[in-house]
Amino acid sequence: HFILIAKNFEGVKEINRLASKSFDRKDGHYYYVPRIELSDVLNTSDNIICTSACLGSPLNHASLETQKILLDFMSRNKHRCFLEIQHHNVPDQITYNKKMVDLSKQYGIPLIAGTDTHSLNETHAKGRVMLQKAKDIIFGEEEGWDLIFKDYNELIEAYKKQGALPPEIYIEAIENTNVMAS
Repeated sequence: HFILIAKNFEGVKEINRLASKSFDRKDGHYYYVPRIELSDVLNTSDNIICTSACLGSPLNHASLETQKILLDFMSRNKHRCFLEIQHHNVPDQITYNKKMVDLSKQYGIPLIAGTDTHSLNETHAKGRVMLQKAKDIIFGEEEGWDLIFKDYNELIEAYKKQGALPPEIYIEAIENTNVMAS
């Protein structure tokens, strides 16, 4: 999990090329799990914004060597790379948020606040759960996660409830999300 966002039309074309390439590998993974390789990410242009994403990020699961390579890339591209914290009130997210803050300080990579939104509101969240049950899809790691869209005030309250970070950190991350969007 690593997010690439097009800054402009050239970025859209670049991401389209990467997505097409992810389905055209010779190692057999393309059919069920197409993916963009680390080397592809490292060779993206300034037309692409990169964020570290959620707990599924290589910064949480990859080898220390891969994490170092990715952090070196992100620190050389601070103008378009961001480390992401999230508001979910679960121990793994709290630990990961603290790690992202430490890495931000160490490497000077700005923080943003992601939400891992899967539903617009409570009604849609219930519908999502029903659909998952109907398809026998269970994501056990979602227990305790809040995957509903948040406005600014709701997000501030969620970070307060999480209690993992000082307000100045998560407020700056939320504001940096607007910087990234601009």
